[in-house]
Amino acid sequence: MFEEVVRKGLDRTVDSYSAFKDNSRDSQTELDALLKENTITDLYVVGLPGDFCVYWTALDGKELNYNVNFIMDATRSVFANPDLGEALLEIGVDVVKSEDLI
Repeated sequence: MFEEVVRKGLDRTVDSYSAFKDNSRDSQTELDALLKENTITDLYVVGLPGDFCVYWTALDGKELNYNVNFIMDATRSVFANPDLGEALLEIGVDVVKSEDLI
């Protein structure tokens, strides 16, 4: 097990929804390198807001070839979007409930 703090959103001129990249897609955090260095292949994403930060982290994680699990009942969105889970499934993200992981 390892513990690291990954900082994002350090450029005041660019939003940074994903834990991997800023919205301009020009700058990356060190998260991908840390995960690969520690041979981590499975991600479980949760948090706030589901339709922005968690969604973009899941999307980028999938793009970077991780097995991504979006834990729906441990995530809350800004906007009610019943299609969020379906959109994630379409890109290969597993949408699960926390009770499925116990």
